[in-house]
This record gives sequence, C-alpha cells and structure tokens, in this order.
Amino acid sequence: MRHVCMRALSAGFCFLTLTSCGTLGDLFEEPDPRHEQIADLPDRMAVEEVWSDDIGDGGDPDIRLRSLYVGRTLYIADADGRVVAFDPRDGAEQWRSDLDAPVSFALGGGARLLTLGTADGQVIALAARSGREVWRTRLGDAITALSDARRGVLIARTAARRVVALDAREGRVVWAADEPPGVLTVRGVSAPLIFRNTAFVGFDDGHLAAFDLRSGEELNRVRIGAAPREQSGLDQIVDIDGRLAVDDGVLFVSAYRGATMAIDLRQWGVLWSAA
Repeated sequence: MRHVCMRALSAGFCFLTLTSCGTLGDLFEEPDPRHEQIADLPDRMAVEEVWSDDIGDGGDPDIRLRSLYVGRTLYIADADGRVVAFDPRDGAEQWRSDLDAPVSFALGGGARLLTLGTADGQVIALAARSGREVWRTRLGDAITALSDARRGVLIARTAARRVVALDAREGRVVWAADEPPGVLTVRGVSAPLIFRNTAFVGFDDGHLAAFDLRSGEELNRVRIGAAPREQSGLDQIVDIDGRLAVDDGVLFVSAYRGATMAIDLRQWGVLWSAA
C-alpha cells in the first residue's frame, strides 16, 4: 500500500509537469488578469523517499482502497481487512487492526471514526485513536462506497444501488433509498458527499441526487451528461464516477467519459456544464 502512495505522488508530479508546458491564458479567449500572478511551475522536482512500508494485499483492481490523513495520522487499509495507523513523519506504527474481512471499500470516516465496507455487505467502524471496533452493521449487498462521517451520519452505497444512511455512533440504519438499475454501467462508484444537511449521491445512470440528511427525502436531482437511452453502444455509459467536491457553495461533479458540471447549491442551479 505504501508503494501505491508513492506511485500516486509520482503521478501528481507528472501532472504538474504536463500542466507547466502551456499557459493558463491559452484556455481562455480573454486572459484573466489574476492568472498573470501565477508563478511558472518547475519542470522537474527532486523526490526523496522518507520511509516505506507494506501492510498487505491491494486485492482486485475493482476494490476501492484509499488512504486517509486525519489529525496528523495516516491510515491505510488492505483488501483483507488490515488497517494500520502511521505517523506520517517517520512511518512509526501507532496501531494495527486485523478485521479478517473481504474489503470492498476503504477508508471512510472522520476525525474520530474510520469506516470500511466489505464484499459481504458489512459496514465496519473503528475508533480512529485506537483501532478498536466500535460497531458492525450488515446491509446485505456488497458495499461499493462510503461517505466520510458528518453531523453524526455516514452514507453507504451498495452494489444493489441502495443508498443507506447510518448513525455514525452506533451503526443503526437511519433511512434507505433504492435506485433503479442503469442501462449500461462500468464498475466504479463515486463516494457520496455530505455537505451541511444534505447528502449528495451519484448514480450509474448519470443522475446526481440530493437527499435530506435526516429524513432521506429526495430534495433535488440533475442529470450529468446525455441520457443513456439517447446514446448507443458504449456511449450509454454515463456513470458518475468522479469524486464529488464542494468549494464556496458550488458542487463539482464529473461522470464517465468526462462530462462535468458545476452546481450552485444556494439555488440548485447549473452554473456550467461540459461534455
């Protein structure tokens, strides 16, 4: 897993190298004066390995494993349910937990709680400080994505296209919503996002839905890209697979094949979209 982290850093440096080849002004018909103050990026960076470790198996490429950095601690999980907390400065191991579970998604959570989803339909929560198991809830179908815990709630998505809100303290189901299957889909699901009192969930038919965090009532819905039945063949794949992100009251969402949209959350209006 640690070598995976180093490859991710290398990919990031490659991205910086590519973006330094042109000027930002080339992307606009009229250059934005703010961009004139952006310094040129170096075409090379020296990288030195500080420490490395190997905690286990990365598993199948379809397994969604991501490291989590919270409160000056780095958390990493493997496909067999091993979770390790490290000091990112020197790689010192703070704790290790072995759940012996077939992980399908990791890690979610927050400052106090880490969460994992399993292929046999369980959501498992660990105490971030100690690795102690806090609760375990079985939802029936493989867990494909988990949100971070916010406002005492976390959102799970299952392989059966079910959205489930769980109480972060004890794991009980708060509400659930079902979505009909898409026409044609790839295996890959963006993690739900909790922002204030709303849960945003992307589906494999290209829809983004907003749910009331407490009641599960669907508040709004918008399609990212063209409707799948208006396309043919592989063009029908419109899964929302990009990471959802909010900045200054604007939600950014992207789908398979690059369709992207910015949504003003203050009035649920589309600011712009690009295919």
